[in-house]
Amino acid sequence: MRHPFRPRLPAALLAAVLLCAACSGIPLRERRAAELSRYRAYAGPPVRSLVWSTGYKRWTALSADTLLVWTNIEQPYLVRVFQPCADLLFARRIGVSSTLDAVQVQRDFVTADGWRCMIRTIRPIDYARLQRAQPAGRAPPAHRPQR
Repeated sequence: MRHPFRPRLPAALLAAVLLCAACSGIPLRERRAAELSRYRAYAGPPVRSLVWSTGYKRWTALSADTLLVWTNIEQPYLVRVFQPCADLLFARRIGVSSTLDAVQVQRDFVTADGWRCMIRTIRPIDYARLQRAQPAGRAPPAHRPQR
């Protein structure tokens, strides 16, 4: 005999997961805006390029036009693109072009979901100083793995 509620179980589970996600607290844009503010506080002055010999290790979209790009485990950069561009917060894939093992401002691009967005600024982050300033017990910033 078939159980009358069995076909509805997957739909109920999906609804419960979506409800929990919707009630998870601070919306994505607000969380990312807070992260962007924190990283900007530890960002150096804009540079013309960054060394790109090994590519990027991971990235995190912080706003519609700004990414945090890691070239190694200790060196993140804020990379801002010109608009119009895809909303980077919701991009499924990110790519970064390079010229001769370097990413250059106003020459290279961030590609996001079919958009090709010229890089506007690159700012290195003083990550060691940012880590020292973290309150005790606070987890390090979340990072999206390379896709």
